Amino acid sequence: MNNYDTTYIISAELSNLSDNQNFIRTEDLERKLKLYGVAFKRALGCFKGKREVNFVVICTESTIIGFIREFNQACALVLDSRRNASLLDGYGIYTSIGKFKAVPETIALTKDNWTFDKVTNQYFIAE
Repeated sequence: MNNYDTTYIISAELSNLSDNQNFIRTEDLERKLKLYGVAFKRALGCFKGKREVNFVVICTESTIIGFIREFNQACALVLDSRRNASLLDGYGIYTSIGKFKAVPETIALTKDNWTFDKVTNQYFIAE
């Protein structure tokens, strides 16, 4: 999956850090995305029950793996052109987790993992 038909969703936040520390990490990731010329938009997400700022990015696999490693993330969410969803870790290993689909807010908020696109006002989950 090393092409621009692939979309990645990544966060810089860590669950064991304070809101202020995560704010600084998020700003740092956003600055680096801009510096490297990576196309992105902000989103709100929830990973393992913890809400966080996410970035929906279009870049190469090697670029996203670099960000996963640099920001000590467990993984990034990967979406292919058919909305198949996988988790990608810092070693380049993919784990399929189903289809990425739009759902009502009432369903998304019952899940431990979801993404909210502020532009479309839509919640998404993978299953």
